[in-house]
Amino acid sequence: MADDKTPEPTGPASASERIYREIKRLLMEGYWPRGTHLHPGKIAKMLSITKSSTAVREALYRLLGEGMVAHMEGRGFYVP
Repeated sequence: MADDKTPEPTGPASASERIYREIKRLLMEGYWPRGTHLHPGKIAKMLSITKSSTAVREALYRLLGEGMVAHMEGRGFYVP
């Protein structure tokens, strides 16, 4: 009988998805208060992402589309 559990994908796409989910979870739990500047480099360091903060920026843009973060030109992302 086959196992119904599908293995979780690995690679860059799944790493980006994990980063997105973790940032979203932190936002939903109120980890950052309203008005907090969300600096991609600091978040990457906090999440132990050593290579690049690109995946963090991509996650923040995705969360922007969901209305969970805001963006101000020249200031970056922040918690609305």
